[in-house]
Amino acid sequence: MEYLYFRQDINKAGKKNACLHPNCWNSPAGFSNFCGVHLKMAREKGSQVLAVISDKVGDWQKFVIRIS
Repeated sequence: MEYLYFRQDINKAGKKNACLHPNCWNSPAGFSNFCGVHLKMAREKGSQVLAVISDKVGDWQKFVIRIS
């Protein structure tokens, strides 16, 4: 009975074979759904967005105090 219980916990889907980005067939990196190239692109875009926000906000501590 215990064997059956643990067998139900196994993920039957398996590992994804291709990146979830459209028209990309590279294999995903690590536990991600996207390949290394698309992960790097997302990180760089996120860094750019945060840099723009940081430039507009200025001092983060004053900003946090203002919005809280």
